[in-house]
Amino acid sequence: MKNQKNYLTALEYKNFDEKDIKEKIGIHILVGYINGFEEDTGIQLMSKLLEIWDEEILEVVIRHCFNIEEKQLATGVERSDVESRILKLWNELINKCSSEDLNSDLKNIELIKDSIGLINNFSIINESIVKNLTFAFKYVSNSFEVHDVVDYCERLINSNQAYPTKLITSLVFELFNQCIPSYPEETIKKLLDYLRDNNEFESLNQILHTYVRLTKKSFVVNYISKFS
Repeated sequence: MKNQKNYLTALEYKNFDEKDIKEKIGIHILVGYINGFEEDTGIQLMSKLLEIWDEEILEVVIRHCFNIEEKQLATGVERSDVESRILKLWNELINKCSSEDLNSDLKNIELIKDSIGLINNFSIINESIVKNLTFAFKYVSNSFEVHDVVDYCERLINSNQAYPTKLITSLVFELFNQCIPSYPEETIKKLLDYLRDNNEFESLNQILHTYVRLTKKSFVVNYISKFS
């Protein structure tokens, strides 16, 4: 990415029809962004992309940002910096989507749902992450779309790090109450146990009613019923 001005020109042109050209533009913008090249050059390609709002390029960026590996990072780039940049991108994406009329724009809804996969990059939890996921959950139509969040919550509760319990219980509640996941069963049970162990009985009761109302059959109903 030696000449970012070329990418800026390409974004401003924004009339490419070829899918492979948009694929390459999106990947190169993402690589430069997560490695901080924009900060070095002052050419804010990601901000320009969000301003133009080309859904196809944004889709590429999000998809290739699902799980950033160490080999994708430039020398000296810290993992914490990458997480911070990805969270900033996610915040801006959600903020813009939340101000739009999404009922008539299926592409934006798909971008919001796709952005859930960004959670794979995070070793932390904070209010912004919970806020973004809670917003995205509203557009989930199948529980398999949140399997990454189920894994993320399990990583948090199994970690030796002192993560804020209230944030985790809040996220787990929203996950169950909005998305009604039932797989994998043992992980789901572990998350429900976490709510019980932290005395979140009102949340569990609400989850129970949600499952009874929205699912024909789920082990979750019987499992929660045993807590009382």
